[in-house]
Amino acid sequence: MVDLKIYNLNGSLIYNVQERLIAGTNYVTINTEDFDSGIYFYKISINGKEKFGKLIKQ
Repeated sequence: MVDLKIYNLNGSLIYNVQERLIAGTNYVTINTEDFDSGIYFYKISINGKEKFGKLIKQ
């Protein structure tokens, strides 16, 4: 199970998707049309492991 969350600079959750994926390389498409330009942060959780990062929409 993969859990992807995207937060704005205020820390508010603005996007969340949970999908059951098979082992290997997978892609998740995010529609950012409703996102304002700016900096966002993501958290992805897979099998109890978490990774954090920054996204920039221009």
